[in-house]
Amino acid sequence: LEIVMDAFVQRGVVTPRAVVEAALADGGMQGCDSMPVWNVVHAVARKSLERSQSVHVELMLAKKLGKDDAIETSCKQLEEAIHENAELFSLIFTTLVKNYQGFENRDPLYRQITLKRIESIGRKYLAGIRPLVDAAESRIPGVAQLPEISAVFNTLSTLP
Repeated sequence: LEIVMDAFVQRGVVTPRAVVEAALADGGMQGCDSMPVWNVVHAVARKSLERSQSVHVELMLAKKLGKDDAIETSCKQLEEAIHENAELFSLIFTTLVKNYQGFENRDPLYRQITLKRIESIGRKYLAGIRPLVDAAESRIPGVAQLPEISAVFNTLSTLP
């Protein structure tokens, strides 16, 4: 599954957003803790951040060489990549917050798993998504209303 989805994303058959939406569509207990689902989500997230980093390197190289047209192109590409990352991680966190809310009266174990999943994703990708983590209460629906989730994002915001 992961290999096929990765190939589809690389060839432009599907967008990273569509992959995450499909992977996390099953908000039930199976979807929140399925290893193949999270392998796909992590692969898409990693590729998205890698794209931003490579565009950033291209921009720095263009600046160093003084190529104005390449600088302009790279700036636009970097802006698009940053926006795409923010949307992708917003979707991931929003879906996890909704899952957490959905488990409220049903299963405390899966609530804890979802909370830990939010924390682990935040820690793993913090360098690339810090602005989103710092503004989580205003940019991710449900964070401000749920003290447990808000505490996770506040803890992530204090990490170096």
